[in-house]
Amino acid sequence: MGEIIIILTVVAVVCAAGWYTRYISYMAILYYIGRKGYEFPDEEEIRECTACVEKYLWRVRF
Repeated sequence: MGEIIIILTVVAVVCAAGWYTRYISYMAILYYIGRKGYEFPDEEEIRECTACVEKYLWRVRF
C-alpha cells in the first residue's frame, strides 16, 4: 500500500510541475503582448483560435 502512495505522489508532483511551467509560459506570452502594446483578443477571437488549435491537434495526433 505504501508503494502506491509513493507512486501517486511522484505522479502528482510531475503533473504539478508541468502545469506550473505551462502556466508560467502563458503568463510570459500575455506579458509580452501587453508590453509590446498589442491588442488582447476578445472572447470571440479566443473561441475561434481555440477551435482551430483543437482541430489541428486532433488532425496531427490521429
